[in-house]
Amino acid sequence: MEYNIKYKRDQEIYIQLLNKIIKTYVVKIRIIEGEPYVNGNDMTKNDGIQISYLVVVKQTKQPDGNGRSTSYDWFDQKDVFVSENEALSKIN
Repeated sequence: MEYNIKYKRDQEIYIQLLNKIIKTYVVKIRIIEGEPYVNGNDMTKNDGIQISYLVVVKQTKQPDGNGRSTSYDWFDQKDVFVSENEALSKIN
């Protein structure tokens, strides 16, 4: 089965985090297959496929200068953008 994966591993992307748009990159891609369903609130059809991206949300150098501390988080495909302008237009 083919999936509609918009971004590749190591690709630079933009996300909204704590009311800011930040530039980061894709570390991993996760695909979850579920049953197709219809959203009861707005009656939109969903194919049951969820695509998420693991991205770096924070990276800091250690105080001694030997290494880095990195934080990651998963974001749904709808919350990941290819440009800062696209992110701003979707969020506003």
